[in-house]
Amino acid sequence: MISLITPTLNRSDFLTRQLHYLADMGFKGSVLLGDASDKWHFKETEKTIQRLKGKLNVRHYECRGLSILDTKEFLGQRTTTPYCVFLADDDFICPSGLYKCVDFLEHNPDYGLAYGFTVSTRIWSSSPYGDVKQVYRFPHPPMDTDSGVQRLQRFLAAGSYATVHDVHRTSDWQEVLKGSIGKPWSRHGILFDGLTPSIVSATRSKAKELDCFYTVRYGHDAIYFNDDDYKMIKDMRSINEVIFLSQR
Repeated sequence: MISLITPTLNRSDFLTRQLHYLADMGFKGSVLLGDASDKWHFKETEKTIQRLKGKLNVRHYECRGLSILDTKEFLGQRTTTPYCVFLADDDFICPSGLYKCVDFLEHNPDYGLAYGFTVSTRIWSSSPYGDVKQVYRFPHPPMDTDSGVQRLQRFLAAGSYATVHDVHRTSDWQEVLKGSIGKPWSRHGILFDGLTPSIVSATRSKAKELDCFYTVRYGHDAIYFNDDDYKMIKDMRSINEVIFLSQR
């Protein structure tokens, strides 16, 4: 039915937490891990997968040397379910909300994306566990207009959400990410691993927000971050400039 696409790098502790959560929630889909970790973290994750064998369907790929964007394309090419969604290795997804999104797309072929509401949390720690200091609803721009230009404008105006977190048809995901592997711009970190596919998917497809709990974004001190990416986003002056950068 649906696959979770998760790139990861040297965060076996976060992955252990996530995989146990999915198993405890009875998640019935597939989990595709694109693991660029060193040997120690890779083996630790493999131990967790073996402990959960029979409870969770996990496919663990070694992706050392690939960027996050490269890994998303790599995993998308190996997805065999009709639907997929990106899940960061430090976030949580609600299976019942996920299934509701799949059901909506099954019955509404004019939409390409579906999502529920997202909560973002913040802890002052670099570990997977700690006291929660902040909780707030994470905004998603409305993108259900028929105009691709209007959807793109709304997405860029929002500035903080990537549509890779929405449920996609796998065929659309593969088209959106097609040709990323090995391109120089695929190694620009947060800017291109989220922005580039989001620009394409926002332009291609309408997105529907459903009345369901969907994801928890987990903010912490060990989050992947690149100051240059955010400075570039801040300095962008027009939609045309963003589109130009995405096509380089």
